[in-house]
Amino acid sequence: SQWSASRRSPTTRRNSRNDRGHIRLQGGGDCPEATLQGIKLALEAAQPRSFIYVFTDASAKDPELLDSVLELIQRKESQVVFVLTGDCGDENSAAFQCYQRISQASSGILIRIMKNRVLDIMNLVKVALTPERVHILSVDKEIPDENNIYDIPIDSTVKYFTVSVSGRGVRIESLQDPFGKKQLIDSDKMKKVIVEKLPSLVCAVTGRQVNSAYNASLPNVEVKSVSNPILGHWTLRVTPPKTDSNGKAKHSIRVTGRSKLDFSHAFSTSLGNAYPVEIASNSTRPYLGIPSHLYINQTQSLGTVHYAALTTFEKYSLITARARQLSESVFVTDRLEPPTGFFYVV
Repeated sequence: SQWSASRRSPTTRRNSRNDRGHIRLQGGGDCPEATLQGIKLALEAAQPRSFIYVFTDASAKDPELLDSVLELIQRKESQVVFVLTGDCGDENSAAFQCYQRISQASSGILIRIMKNRVLDIMNLVKVALTPERVHILSVDKEIPDENNIYDIPIDSTVKYFTVSVSGRGVRIESLQDPFGKKQLIDSDKMKKVIVEKLPSLVCAVTGRQVNSAYNASLPNVEVKSVSNPILGHWTLRVTPPKTDSNGKAKHSIRVTGRSKLDFSHAFSTSLGNAYPVEIASNSTRPYLGIPSHLYINQTQSLGTVHYAALTTFEKYSLITARARQLSESVFVTDRLEPPTGFFYVV
């Protein structure tokens, strides 16, 4: 299938709505489709730290573009979320696994639903498009294991957080606050959120009016929100996902929150006394083979950075370095030998 629309970047909500109204669809029936080309064009046109939503019923026929898309994700620091209503009959193909790799690399999520439930997911999209959004936990697994319990660290800057789980049979079994009190266990007993009231919603836990809370329970995806969470370590327990015919149990867990504490980063071969603003937008990845300093710039001066680390998408540590303070909100490490491949900065 093909689509056409203005390439103008929307500057307001009204412009965005108008642009969506000018999208024209033609053809159809292709399976697989040139999905990665569409994602690549979207990333190139989008502002840094944008949200890219992909609605498709087919796997990708252009997996050779995967590395280009991953490079753009790293450079733009954008998040890609997939809403899939089909996969051309083979979710184990390399073409389909491109989606999993992209959602993992961008801390997005891959949601599989029936076509008649797409509108339900749009309420989640509304919640995701919120300012001051930070990533707290990101897990992607392909095989079932006994580790279905996860720690969610919540500091005093987090105003609310949202837990999303996606995969066949995976569900939020329980969510405990730092005092051991369970929250959001029985969806029949908790107060229902009236999604039509967005963006002013009633929190399912406290009953208070909050912005951007959302709770949903759909086939293969479950979302729960907690407003004004207690400071400390929360405990998430999920039910084991169902395995497919190959013995795999692909599932994803994402925890995001609203917080004023976030950071941007830049690599530089030279050491200065301030954050390298003039090169920051083009320096989110170091030059291969050239040792570089890693600069961390907090959005607000709400904490101290003692260490910075580079990890794989699977959260395996590649490099950990001590950071020292340059100014109230800027920290820098000694020169790091850049790793090959893609990585997270944590």
